[in-house]
Amino acid sequence: MSEEYVTTNIRIPKNLWMSLKEKAMHDEKSLAQLFREGAKHILLGGKLKKVKFKNDPFFKIIGKGFSRKNGSVKHDRDIYGNKDFC
Repeated sequence: MSEEYVTTNIRIPKNLWMSLKEKAMHDEKSLAQLFREGAKHILLGGKLKKVKFKNDPFFKIIGKGFSRKNGSVKHDRDIYGNKDFC
């Protein structure tokens, strides 16, 4: 037995619509399918996925470099190496 569908009309911000269209294209799904999946997820008590930063390679660089006094203020000096720049 196939599921019965209804047609509806909703208003969403244009930037959200564009992002969803891109996601649908990337996932090779229709925009309607994304909405149905999202609605089912909400109704089943789904929560947003927690991002696990622990294994993110970006954070492996922490502690690999060095810092100078006033580095956040005098960053041009640190980048370009000219002490008279700032």
